[in-house]
Amino acid sequence: MKIGYIDSSIIISEIEGERSKISELTQLDQYLSSELLRVECFRALDRMRIDQKYVDEEIAYRTSLLRNYLDAIRLVKVDSTILNRASESFPTRVRTLDAIHLATAILIREQAKGKKTETYFFFTHHRALGIAAQALGFEVKGF
Repeated sequence: MKIGYIDSSIIISEIEGERSKISELTQLDQYLSSELLRVECFRALDRMRIDQKYVDEEIAYRTSLLRNYLDAIRLVKVDSTILNRASESFPTRVRTLDAIHLATAILIREQAKGKKTETYFFFTHHRALGIAAQALGFEVKGF
């Protein structure tokens, strides 16, 4: 089984029409992310609307597209276990929201130990987050 943790930068790039160019996304068996993904993506859409980057029809289309992506991704609740891990040290410099994404991915990977998971990927377009994920042993795609 191939599992992918999806960072917000991947979905935001998709809804902006920039296409993440990550063909491996379609080859995954399961998509996971923090529920933080929903907040970050809807905030990005709202910024696009406020900045008048797109007309109303385009915003409506992109909102629908985002909802479709969110339906395909299992969102993991941000709980005290994740927040506690996000508060701990990381091997590289990590921003707050990225720490929550990393902590979520770490928790999911730990829960999958012993199960028949072939590969665990971490998808992001953010270089610093990708480097941190690599330092934590994830196979990173996208940056």
